[in-house]
Amino acid sequence: MKKPVQSQSRQKSASPEQLVNCATISAFHCFLFCTLKKYWLLFGASVIIGLALVIISFSLGRQLRALKHLNGAELNPAVPAVGFRLLGADGRPLELSALRGTAVLLYFGYTHCQQDCPAVLQRLAEVLQSLGNNSVRVEVVMVSIDPLRDTPAILQRFIEPYGPGFSAAVGQPQETHDLAASYDLDYATDAQGKIAHTPLVFLIDPAGCWRAVYPPALSALQISADLDQILQEPLSSSPCSQGLPTP
Repeated sequence: MKKPVQSQSRQKSASPEQLVNCATISAFHCFLFCTLKKYWLLFGASVIIGLALVIISFSLGRQLRALKHLNGAELNPAVPAVGFRLLGADGRPLELSALRGTAVLLYFGYTHCQQDCPAVLQRLAEVLQSLGNNSVRVEVVMVSIDPLRDTPAILQRFIEPYGPGFSAAVGQPQETHDLAASYDLDYATDAQGKIAHTPLVFLIDPAGCWRAVYPPALSALQISADLDQILQEPLSSSPCSQGLPTP
């Protein structure tokens, strides 16, 4: 019988030296992979931590800006500004609720006032000038405390010299008195028609929140600094972000 012929294509077995080389290469690949994986994990963790720190810093920055005190006498707590619907100097109704989204500097005065009122309005005109482009986001509103003499036409002539950004309104005597009282302001008229009142300015933020009161001693720069801060705040951060009450 013929012996079976062994296949010529049978591969030779690997030598011990080759086995050692393969093991060395595999170990190197494993080491390289583990090292790269470790550094990629460290890099990813660093990126996540960095982003978290940026978010935390931004959030804290917004909170610190919100905690910064105003120059004016702040209301603590701040309260929703009492709304009104009066007759504007242009002959149309003027509503405080219609000014939502705008910071309002509210002032109670009258056109026959020869000293205090012109001085206050001039100071507020300087406030608007110092705000630059942000002045379009601020409205000065003068409510007349002399409704028997101040007609819309007279009010219009009175505020025109102070430039854009000024409005005036008038209501009925009792309505005006009640509105002033809601802002803790009182006034009285003597026999000569002169009205004794304190020339205060009330700051209402864009969300309709009464935030501060400005006495005559505060400068235009101090008031404009407060407005710069208020205008940087998002509406949602206002203590009265839910809006104005029904007048």
